[in-house]
Amino acid sequence: MPFVHPEPARALYIHLPFCRARCAFCDFPVVAGKTEHLHGPYVDALLRELELLFSYFPPDPSHPLRTLYVGGGTPSFLARAEWERLAAGIERVLPGGIASLEEWTVELNPEDADPELLRMLRAFGVTRVSIGVQSFDDALLAALGRVHDAARAVHAVELAADLGFPHVSVDLMYGLPSQTVSAWLRDVERALELPVDHVSAYALGVEPGTRLFGELRRGRIALPEDDAVAEMYERFVERAAARGFRRYEVSNFARPGGESRHNLAYWRYEPYYAVGLGAHGFLRGIRTANTRHLQTYLRRLVPGPRADLPWAEVRALSRAEAMGEFAFLGFRLAEGVDLARFRRLFGVSFFDVFALTFDRLFAAGILTVDGGRAYVRERWVYVQNSFLSEFLLA
Repeated sequence: MPFVHPEPARALYIHLPFCRARCAFCDFPVVAGKTEHLHGPYVDALLRELELLFSYFPPDPSHPLRTLYVGGGTPSFLARAEWERLAAGIERVLPGGIASLEEWTVELNPEDADPELLRMLRAFGVTRVSIGVQSFDDALLAALGRVHDAARAVHAVELAADLGFPHVSVDLMYGLPSQTVSAWLRDVERALELPVDHVSAYALGVEPGTRLFGELRRGRIALPEDDAVAEMYERFVERAAARGFRRYEVSNFARPGGESRHNLAYWRYEPYYAVGLGAHGFLRGIRTANTRHLQTYLRRLVPGPRADLPWAEVRALSRAEAMGEFAFLGFRLAEGVDLARFRRLFGVSFFDVFALTFDRLFAAGILTVDGGRAYVRERWVYVQNSFLSEFLLA
C-alpha cells in the first residue's frame, strides 16, 4: 500500500554544485574548476525548476515555508551577480517571500569569507551560515584537498559573528588519515572556543571513486583504528557538553536555540522541496532524486514549454517503508521517536508495528521510552546504525 504523507512541505533545499576544487573525500554532485561561465545558466535553470516544482506541488498558503538551506558544492563560490539574481528569484517565487522564513542557511567555505559577500548574504535575509572548517590542522587540510588553512577558517567564523549572523555553525571531521585522538581534541577545543552556536562532527567516510579511496587501496594513507575513532566521538560529546553544546542528533550539537531547524525537518520525517543538481526531495510520500549530470540538468530546464523537472529517480514509498524510515530517522535524534505523531501519520501504534524489534532492544538496555517518545540510550548512540537498520521494513 503506498504512503501519502499528509503534511505540507515547509522546507526548501537548493543545491549549488560549483567548487574551486574537488576535495579528496567528496562524492557529492559538484562541478569543480573554472566554472564561472556556467553560473548564470545554472541559476536560470534552478529558478525555472523551482517554479515548475511549485506548480506541480503547490505550497500550502496556510502553512508557509519555514526554512531554506542553500548547500553544495560551495555556495559561497557563486558569482556575486548570480547571488543577487538567485535571491531576487527566490523572493519572487517563494510564497510570502524571504521575510516569511524562520531560518535561511547558506554553506560557506572559509576561503570565500570576505566582508562584501557576508554583508550581501545578511542583507538578503540569511540568518545562519554553516562554515566547512573540517580541521584546524593545516597538514590534514592539505591531505583532504581543502583550499583554506586554519587561520583562514578562524577568520571566517569570527567575521560572520562580527557581521551579525544570528547563528554560526562549523563542520568538523574526525577519523582522518593518520589523525590521533589528541590531534582531534585540539580541533575540538579550537572550534568550541569560537563564537559559534552549532557544531557538526562527522566521521570520515571513504567512498568509492574519491581520491582518498584510491589512496587507501594503494596503501598510501592509513586511517585510525575503529576504537580510536569511537573514542574521538565520545570525547567530543564530553567536551561539547562541558561548553553548553547539547547533542540533538548523532552528529550535530548546539547551544539552546542553535539547532538547525531545516535539518530537523529531515530527521522528523517532514516533507521538503529540493532543487538543483543531484538534489533529493520528499513530497507527499514520494522520494525524488535529480540528475547528477550538469548538461542533462540544463537541457531538461531549457526556457519554454519543453522544460521539465530533472528527476532521474522517482520512488513512491510503501506504508511499510515509510514507517521504517520514520523510526530510523527519529532514533537519530536525542528527542527520539514521537509516538503520537507516528500514530497520526500511519493510523497504528508504533509498538504494534515494531513490537518484536523494540522489545528485544529494550530488554538489552539499548532503547527506552519516556514522555511519549522512544529513543536510544546515550551509551549506544555511536553504534546505533548497527541495530537501527532492523526498523527499515521491506
